[in-house]
Amino acid sequence: MKNLGMGMAMVAVLGAGAMLSAHAQYQGPGSRAAKSAQQGPVGTVADVLKRGRDDQRVTLTGNVVRKVGWEKYQFRDASGEIRIEIDDDVMPTEPFDDKTKVEITGEVERDFLRSVEIDVKAIRILK
Repeated sequence: MKNLGMGMAMVAVLGAGAMLSAHAQYQGPGSRAAKSAQQGPVGTVADVLKRGRDDQRVTLTGNVVRKVGWEKYQFRDASGEIRIEIDDDVMPTEPFDDKTKVEITGEVERDFLRSVEIDVKAIRILK
């Protein structure tokens, strides 16, 4: 009986180790990581719209050109426009307008049946 208990404990420990290692991700040919590396960085609105992945972190430079809803704005750079969400706690304390150059850092949000937008985590006014 003692050996059976030890055997069960050993199986449980080995099983837990196997479960923990299951979170590693393949990054070789054909993987999402490999495709991202081949495509290069996402640095413009056009890049985000064309190949930005859900939850991908991006930094863009351009202008917030208009408010379109509660915490929703339209952002423009030289390549195009995209909707962004700026929470009140992220909004800069210094006023800015559609002619003020800003740098936004946030995450791409790709939801089924909705247009792509960026959830802004930080916004910096450029001088």
